[in-house]
Amino acid sequence: MRDPILVDCDGVLSDFVFGCETAARQMGFELDWDPSQYNVFHALNDRNKKQLMGYINRRGFVEELEPIPEALIGLAALRDAGYDLICVTAPWNGRYWERERKQWLRSHFGFRSKDVIQTHHKHLIRGKTLIDDKPSHCQAWGTTSGSPALLWDATYNREVDYEDDGAMNVIRVQSWDDVLAGLEAI
Repeated sequence: MRDPILVDCDGVLSDFVFGCETAARQMGFELDWDPSQYNVFHALNDRNKKQLMGYINRRGFVEELEPIPEALIGLAALRDAGYDLICVTAPWNGRYWERERKQWLRSHFGFRSKDVIQTHHKHLIRGKTLIDDKPSHCQAWGTTSGSPALLWDATYNREVDYEDDGAMNVIRVQSWDDVLAGLEAI
């Protein structure tokens, strides 16, 4: 049995940033925000951050998140190629988050509950590779696993360049075709 492919959710499968930005605008918050930054909360004052956190923590927020269309096709291609998939996603401290996240992943991507791991310590999970948009997760996974992590390219992680530093064991990918090619090379 092959090791599974570990796939992050937010930024790879779901558009969490857009969901937060949309919620903030619906709440009437002015956003002076650079989309090349992942954290929309940096564009809010403390009062508005607290209100947005409350909105995200309410029942139904996760269900409103949009799947990234290319991810639907990409995960289907990985499954068609015979790979087992585990979603490894960072948890949110909301009352409904864990249950709704698992339901969302099942509904949109067919993940069974037992194939969803919610942890901030992704580098401790065994797999063939980790596909994630957060450089620190890829760096930690790549240096502890002995296998390259695949950094999903996003506007907010382009300042990090792994091309000149093979020691980090991170490969940047920009498409699901790149993921498939990277998996063949690992």
